Amino acid sequence: MCRFSILIVRIAIPAVMALTAPASHAQGTGKTVWVGQHIHGIDKNDYSDFVRANVELRLVEIKGRGQTTPALETYLADHDVRTNDQIATSANDRETHYLSNAATTLFVTSGIGVGDAADMESGVYLGPQVDAFAVEQARTKLLAVSGQPVADMYLRLLLHYALIKNAVQLSMDYETVISPLRETALDLVHQAGPAQPMTVKAIRDELIALAGG
Repeated sequence: MCRFSILIVRIAIPAVMALTAPASHAQGTGKTVWVGQHIHGIDKNDYSDFVRANVELRLVEIKGRGQTTPALETYLADHDVRTNDQIATSANDRETHYLSNAATTLFVTSGIGVGDAADMESGVYLGPQVDAFAVEQARTKLLAVSGQPVADMYLRLLLHYALIKNAVQLSMDYETVISPLRETALDLVHQAGPAQPMTVKAIRDELIALAGG
């Protein structure tokens, strides 16, 4: 039985992250992290709400870390995290959902596992290769980010990577939007490395090559 209490999904999240209506995306540059099914254990409990809270909290912290420029603050404002139980646990489901909603999706995650919940890995689809951004698939321990610093840093790195990729695609200003996100992401690389060394190295190399816009 998974040791995570279902009550933990009720942790308080600042009001700034209240789920917004779909129309908000039409007005700004924000995109959604979609959390699909996260089925764990022999009883097949779905912990997608818990995962959503974990991802959402990290996004809140990115928004409120106090080091944003006005342009970056505006860019970050509309991004959110939502669950969708129609996204099943396969890589194909994650990719299909992303490609069907590419204009409004930051990345898609879902997962399935048994045994220790802290060892369960969620699959993440970050979107197809675009220009210098070639990392499409990743795996991370989204049920463990509150208790494993490496998993926590890796999730933060994936969020920054997805935000940077989106900002570049939108041709946003390098100095005021992309560079601050890139600097923070590079600071996370060392601590995140043990989670998925090859993926982190690929992200690091892309971020280094991005210097200067």
